[in-house]
Amino acid sequence: MVSTIPLDDIEKYAENIYEAIVIMALRARQVNDEQKQLILREREQYDDFNLLDEEQTEKKPERTFTKFPKPTAVALEEFLSGKLKYKYQEDTEE
Repeated sequence: MVSTIPLDDIEKYAENIYEAIVIMALRARQVNDEQKQLILREREQYDDFNLLDEEQTEKKPERTFTKFPKPTAVALEEFLSGKLKYKYQEDTEE
């Protein structure tokens, strides 16, 4: 279900909406990368099992898939609950 988010809620944790969007986008990418790693590990385990099992039987077991929450939804929820901490990199001018 789609719902609107009041700007006041977003401005509690960031100075402006653009800053908040960048913070949530970076976190969503992190969540996506974490989920991708989990999927790859599951696939490797499944493939290893199939290699061993092919020699014994011809019937393959049904493959189940793990359903993950959408990375943007996770990032938004973490941001609005105040769980995300961020800081700016300091420019080192030489």
